[in-house]
Amino acid sequence: MPSPLDEFLSWLSPDREEAERKYKELRRKLIQYFTRRGCHIPDELADETVDRASKKIAEGKVDRSVNPKSYCFGVAKNVDKEYQRRPQPDALDLDLPFVQPEPTWSERDLACLEECLARLKEHDRDLLTSYYQYTGSEKIKKHKEMAEKDGGMNALRIRIHRIRNFLRDCVDACLRREAGNLVQ
Repeated sequence: MPSPLDEFLSWLSPDREEAERKYKELRRKLIQYFTRRGCHIPDELADETVDRASKKIAEGKVDRSVNPKSYCFGVAKNVDKEYQRRPQPDALDLDLPFVQPEPTWSERDLACLEECLARLKEHDRDLLTSYYQYTGSEKIKKHKEMAEKDGGMNALRIRIHRIRNFLRDCVDACLRREAGNLVQ
């Protein structure tokens, strides 16, 4: 039995590639809609909209002759109304000073980090350092450029996540090894 998302995609188009293209375009427009409405979590609300529409399609509660985009925006209006009724967090007082805590890195920590960075493939090391090198609008621009080369933004984020996990585990193991050597 096909999943609700598969049912939804087949409603968008019988051709799988065309359906995926339409889905991405619809999701992008839903995110824009929620952003314009002042929602702080437009991605989540777009996903909630598609989930609800998918379930209704899978349950057979929507006539397949209905325009999918129009139906989804109708669902989006309801999702937005529910979101607007939720209690919103209070705005931060902008007069509060921001204090960036200084990282506390010992020489041992840095030595382990350098050792683990050296274990990475050159491409992964360059990718990671480039990913964290920039700030502001330059960061956004560079991330988009990197994503184009690395298979898309999601693929880039997953790759960075995996590299960071490797580094974290490697540094932890190195520090435990070093601590064990100090005890002996």
